[in-house]
Amino acid sequence: MVDIIDGNKVEYYLCKSCIDKTKAYMFDIPNPDLSKYDIALKCNDCGLTWEQFVQMQRLKCPNDYAVFKDKLIPVLDSYHKSSEHIGKKPSTLPLSVDDLKKQLSDAIKKEDYETAAILRDKIKAIGGKS
Repeated sequence: MVDIIDGNKVEYYLCKSCIDKTKAYMFDIPNPDLSKYDIALKCNDCGLTWEQFVQMQRLKCPNDYAVFKDKLIPVLDSYHKSSEHIGKKPSTLPLSVDDLKKQLSDAIKKEDYETAAILRDKIKAIGGKS
């Protein structure tokens, strides 16, 4: 199990019985009312049922995502705040050479030569011509 505490990665190695004990707070699925779901629904590839997923908190094969799609979306939303995977991305994207050149041009027009020099150096550092 991995946890992030104050920006530091902390790893825990637990036995199966300890994992079962901690599962209650690891996942935010409050004892779902299975009566509102078609619990007879079952994956044809691996045989997983929704009830088994709720107990194990784990899918068994890629086809499970398609079979349980309608039920999984709210669960994934509660885990990840989104049901769409967008990958990791930096909070701010680095500026392209063209963006830096535009900023350089604007700085020169404003006669802000200190900023222009910094931008010129950034452009040179990433291989663009000023």
